[in-house]
Amino acid sequence: MTAEDVGVGEDDMAEIARHTRHVVGGPVALGGAGDPSPYTALGVELAIRTALGEDDLAGAAITVAGLGHVGASLAELLARAGAHLTVTDLDPGKRALALRLGARWVEPGEAIAVRGDVYAPCALGGVLDPESVARLRVTVVAGAANNQLAERGVARALHDRGIRWAPDFIANAGGLIHVACELRSAGYEVDHVSRGVQAIAGTLRTVFDRAQGEDTTTLDAAEALVAERLAARN
Repeated sequence: MTAEDVGVGEDDMAEIARHTRHVVGGPVALGGAGDPSPYTALGVELAIRTALGEDDLAGAAITVAGLGHVGASLAELLARAGAHLTVTDLDPGKRALALRLGARWVEPGEAIAVRGDVYAPCALGGVLDPESVARLRVTVVAGAANNQLAERGVARALHDRGIRWAPDFIANAGGLIHVACELRSAGYEVDHVSRGVQAIAGTLRTVFDRAQGEDTTTLDAAEALVAERLAARN
């Protein structure tokens, strides 16, 4: 199955659906679930709250790197929650969003080193490598980008620095939960999607508790949880 990702939207899904049934996330008017971006952003906001251990984000200093569909939606959610935002994007036209949200704008190369509480990578993958981790000045990394770690060893580097990393394949699962609901025999149900997205918080708490209790990385803890859940289904 395929669905939206970087640079791909509902219209693209509608075109793909003309040629194959192996597609989800098309326009609602054509029977699809629609844009998954808001649900991805909601899941990442939950991941940030869970990683910080705070229900209230008012006053939290958060940097959002990448203001595409998901990053922009996340920035909107965080601004409404009262966070102190710093944002960046390769497209200088996104400064308009920063201005509207009352967010501080920095150049893309500066974002990784902004001092605060959370760094939220929401662009392309591979942003976390030994050099960039050494520049981080936050206690939490939680964002929407896929494949954030340039290599497995980066998870240990984050752990050793005392930075809590929310594994991307959990934090950004909201959009996938949304479009996958199209495939249910009962059909798409908003309540089902909402419960699935909200469950991201509980899954992350389990991962964080396990990583702390076993003095291991959140990547190792998450992958162990995945293996256990898959084994339980067989």
